[in-house]
Amino acid sequence: MRIFSTVIYTGQMRSSFRIFILIIFAIIAVCGLAACSDGGSDGDGSADGVIDGSMDSSIFDAYIYQPQQIYSTDLSYPVLGTLVHEDRILYWYSDSSPAAVVINMAEDGSDRRETRIPAYGLRVGIGGLKVTDDGNYKIVINTYNEEGNTIIYGVYSPQGAVISEQELEGFGTPNNVSLRIEQVVFADDGSLVIRAISLGPEYDLYLFDNEGALLGQLQILFDQSIIKLPDGRAAALFRNGINYNLHVIDIDTGDWGEAIPLTIPNILRLIPVGSNQSFDLLVDDGRQLYGYALDTHTNTPLLDWTEARLVLTHDYHIGALSDDSIIAFHTGLIPGGSPAKWLAEIYVLTRTPRSDIPEHTVLVLGGFWFPDAVRREVAAFNTENQHYQIELREYIQPGDSWHDAVSNFKVEMITGRGPDIIYNEYEIIPRDSDFLEDLYTFVDADPELDRTDFFPNVLIDSEADDGRLTIIGNSFSIRTLLMLRENAALIDPFTFTSILMRLDESEELHLFADWMYRERFLHEAVHLSGDMFIDLKNNRANLDSEDFISVLEIAAGLPASYSIDNDRSDEWDRLWRGELLLSNHWFNGPDSLLRYQILMDDFFAVGMPTNEGGQHSIEDIGNFSINAGSEHKEAAWEFVRRFLLPGAEILRGLPLRIDMYEDIIDELMLDNVYRGEMYFSDSLQFTLPKMTAEAAAEIREIVDGARMLSHYDETIWMIILEDSEAFFSGTRTVADTVRIMQNRVQTYLDERG
Repeated sequence: MRIFSTVIYTGQMRSSFRIFILIIFAIIAVCGLAACSDGGSDGDGSADGVIDGSMDSSIFDAYIYQPQQIYSTDLSYPVLGTLVHEDRILYWYSDSSPAAVVINMAEDGSDRRETRIPAYGLRVGIGGLKVTDDGNYKIVINTYNEEGNTIIYGVYSPQGAVISEQELEGFGTPNNVSLRIEQVVFADDGSLVIRAISLGPEYDLYLFDNEGALLGQLQILFDQSIIKLPDGRAAALFRNGINYNLHVIDIDTGDWGEAIPLTIPNILRLIPVGSNQSFDLLVDDGRQLYGYALDTHTNTPLLDWTEARLVLTHDYHIGALSDDSIIAFHTGLIPGGSPAKWLAEIYVLTRTPRSDIPEHTVLVLGGFWFPDAVRREVAAFNTENQHYQIELREYIQPGDSWHDAVSNFKVEMITGRGPDIIYNEYEIIPRDSDFLEDLYTFVDADPELDRTDFFPNVLIDSEADDGRLTIIGNSFSIRTLLMLRENAALIDPFTFTSILMRLDESEELHLFADWMYRERFLHEAVHLSGDMFIDLKNNRANLDSEDFISVLEIAAGLPASYSIDNDRSDEWDRLWRGELLLSNHWFNGPDSLLRYQILMDDFFAVGMPTNEGGQHSIEDIGNFSINAGSEHKEAAWEFVRRFLLPGAEILRGLPLRIDMYEDIIDELMLDNVYRGEMYFSDSLQFTLPKMTAEAAAEIREIVDGARMLSHYDETIWMIILEDSEAFFSGTRTVADTVRIMQNRVQTYLDERG
């Protein structure tokens, strides 16, 4: 029974004694890791993070926020920015003339008037909105044209008529085109706090009086967000490295306030509260929303965005309405279609007692990170499913030890408390493990899926040694090496020995650009060579071969370590001139396919060196597993299968489904579709062409012929790294080096069984 291979290096447990030792390890780890639950979810969905001081979870425990879509519209132009403030939503766009739209969400939400406000210049940014007592709109507009930028403080009627406009002055360098207004806070007397970014990493806070005169300026690094507090002051969030500080600014006196440390990581934004809320501000970290009280420094978790069935990215803009409900305004490109269309939609989240929610079974999806595509699918599953709800459990947070997080996760698996579904991207649990369910059982029984739907080479190479399919994703990438076609003809077969011979023939020819340093090359040569040097399936080492000797001799000629000066900006120019032999290339999406088409007249994708010649390497991306110990395997499969159906959102890379891959190729072959520019270097830029039949056929041959070459064993790598140093330093011959390596690695493989 294979269990793990990262922390417990041997990975093979074939005796009751070894299982006993593993259980002892688990017990020790439980004690050492504070019962495996510190710093993560405790299974009830509550948050463990505390901004500063104590945390009151009573609201989160008693209520859930449920979303209702109340507004949706398709746009023929992209939304450039959004504000949510004082029961108004403001978004601005640019088609033939930049303009702003104000949506009034006051009272019962039925008054959603759109107010179009003209703007001036080639580009426009809007940093703030205030509704005056007489119903007009105060807005700060940042316009750009050929002469520079202009900051306008304007008052407009709900019909869009200009009541007054005033240019604000005093922003850093005059006519600084790079200056951009990010946010504006309006004081009750008309004074302003403006957050702006100029050229470089610096942010500036500017304080203006109600006449538009500059009162003061504060320059800081990594400013995050400013909002208006209920008492009329402003709160500004600053980031100092990985830490966050909150400054409370007295707008009347110009006092910037002292820094209040906030200990929660990855804060996205501050949000002003509605008039009836008992907090001073809201804090959003992208996963949860908290209420924060300045006087007590108490952090109150309000909602979990996944539980609320929304995936909070930078495409969402959050606000609190006066009735304490939360509003989320979402904008984004609608996938597919030509010409392009954009979507704008509004959700209102209202507080509902948890006791009113129908009973359901919780499925836990565990992992070390979750891409937005996974979070979106979780939200969709939870919306559509009445009987099961998925809870995300992340085993590592910023600042956590990777080793401790992996140990924590493995202990949960060993002790039967692991998640039902595992986002197993890093293959923390290897595919041969008995802890993972055979997914072929579900694929073969699924009326909408068949093994023939998927690229067979990717599917087969994803199998465990015993033929089970324990890990599956809906996408993959292919890694290969490019070289000039004239060189490809001179290196046949494509092995490390042949590469070394070609390098010896020309002193002017370099293997890679200088960013490929010695240790990196050695690591990739060992771990992207299939079973040429290390055959883990048959427990056989082949480090005393002629090809591995060539690997060491090639590595000896590379830079000893990485340097920031190892620039690759001119790599493509040097490659085209024939100064470099090889360059990495990934097939991981439509752009990379078209990029190869641009190159293929001069270059050839030769693959990775193996003892059988060049072989393209499959890199599996974003894989799911089902815990064999789960009591809800069928329900877990209902979630996993969503990623395998036609039309599913690709996690990233090329689709595993053959029909979806062919749809991409068909779209790339369409006429009259602008595909953008491809940048290689300052002197090599191309407009992306449509796909030709010739290129499509060559790329499909690469895809169909790719194999999964990657493997990794920490112990073996440490042996190779340690023993190679003596050769690189000149204290040991290459023959003695490979002899010692071979003996040590083979002994390790024999002992692990």
